[in-house]
Amino acid sequence: MRGESSFGASEKLQWSFGLFHTLNMDDIISVAAPTSGRRFFQNAGDTLRQGIEASVTYTTERFYVYGNYNYISTPPSETS
Repeated sequence: MRGESSFGASEKLQWSFGLFHTLNMDDIISVAAPTSGRRFFQNAGDTLRQGIEASVTYTTERFYVYGNYNYISTPPSETS
């Protein structure tokens, strides 16, 4: 979702908001090696990422102010 409002000739407020839910199958992730300071890739199986994204921007002739927020929730791993 997005929206925009104007206040007079020079003031504007813009906003956006989104939800996401992504399931990756056979995901590959980057993992730090324990001793060398290097990284390698490893299969992580299925991963679920879900969350929200929001932003707001306010502009005038003299100011430009904005803010962004992201939240990602990953469910706990299942134990057997």
